[in-house]
Amino acid sequence: MVDDPVFGDYGRLIFPVNSGYMSGNTLGSLRLTWYNNTDSNKTVEIVNYLKNHAEAGETVFYDIYTDAEKAADPAKRDTGLFFFKGDPGAKFAIVNAGSGDR
Repeated sequence: MVDDPVFGDYGRLIFPVNSGYMSGNTLGSLRLTWYNNTDSNKTVEIVNYLKNHAEAGETVFYDIYTDAEKAADPAKRDTGLFFFKGDPGAKFAIVNAGSGDR
């Protein structure tokens, strides 16, 4: 969980929220169910990227469900989109990690 105040309520979503999908208390010991060869230096770089942009007042996370929708379906509380800004006019990708538990 990333609990830096700059991330507000969504910092907890930077890493998996379901405890069964990750283990380890540090980036060096981090193990994710569907991923291997994770690079702790790259992970820190990415979290710092998000932090720097959030501190600059840029939107890095989009909460896609309303409070009413999350109240009706609590699983939607753990959903949203992280945004990594690209270059104008350049190719881009949309990556959806999905949910292996459904």
